[in-house]
Amino acid sequence: MKPKSGFSRVLPYYHRYRARLILNLTLVVVLNSCVTLIPLLTRQLFDFNPQRWDLYIAWLAALAAAIAGMVFCSHRTIRIGSQLGAHMETDMRRDLFAHLQRLGFSYYDRTKTGHLMARISNDLSTLSSTLHQLPSDLLSSILSLGGALAVMFWMNWQLALVALLPLPAAVWLGIRSKHRFKQHSHRIREEIGQINTNVENAVMGIREVQSFANEELQMAGFEAINRRFCKAKCDFAETIARYAAFMIGFMRVHGVLLAVAGSLMYVFSGLSMADLLAFVMYARFMLAPIERMVNFSEQYAQGVAALE
Repeated sequence: MKPKSGFSRVLPYYHRYRARLILNLTLVVVLNSCVTLIPLLTRQLFDFNPQRWDLYIAWLAALAAAIAGMVFCSHRTIRIGSQLGAHMETDMRRDLFAHLQRLGFSYYDRTKTGHLMARISNDLSTLSSTLHQLPSDLLSSILSLGGALAVMFWMNWQLALVALLPLPAAVWLGIRSKHRFKQHSHRIREEIGQINTNVENAVMGIREVQSFANEELQMAGFEAINRRFCKAKCDFAETIARYAAFMIGFMRVHGVLLAVAGSLMYVFSGLSMADLLAFVMYARFMLAPIERMVNFSEQYAQGVAALE
């Protein structure tokens, strides 16, 4: 039988905690529903009739309820998601340790102990952080982006097209950068394994090292490995910095573009100030998945490398 590859290996761990996962994703749906309602409710406050203060108070109460729901669901999704990741990491570490007990001597002869230590400690921790965030972040991004765009097209399709115009460039950059992130993450994890192996060998053979006065030789070898690790981290930081700088610039340009188009429509096309305010708020919510992608891209790349 051909061995499983990719994320199919971790699906059984999701299945073990499917009730917790379903609850977490349900809360994500409620959270994004509250987020989508907030600009609409805020818009109603600007369109109220001074003769109907009862309606104004009702809209204000609904807005407060949406904000409270958003805060509550945010707290619960973070808590439940983190607990889900901890349980999955515990199970994976137990299964990996059990697998190591069954491997033959030939495997240990050709595999460095430091690499095994990195797999069962650092890599599993990184992987669990990625796995517990991946479903909720993916669903939240789809719902927040889709919800914001749907309401924006319902309110004013011309301005919605302006808001949508630059998004393909951001998606293209994310796809293009994914491969580079993965390469850098692989390189970093290999260097961590080399450092662990070097430290382990130095500690286990400390008597021989000191007996033959080989401290400087050992230090030189460790320094070379440590420098390679530093170089790998710096290269990764440069790639992340370029990507983040582009995305930050994109978000600012997107906001200016929407403000210019909205102000022109306000002056020449009769766009109301309430609608313009709602559009600005929805544009912010629409950019939230992109910001989340910027923050999550590094961790996702490290998680994929740790999984492999």
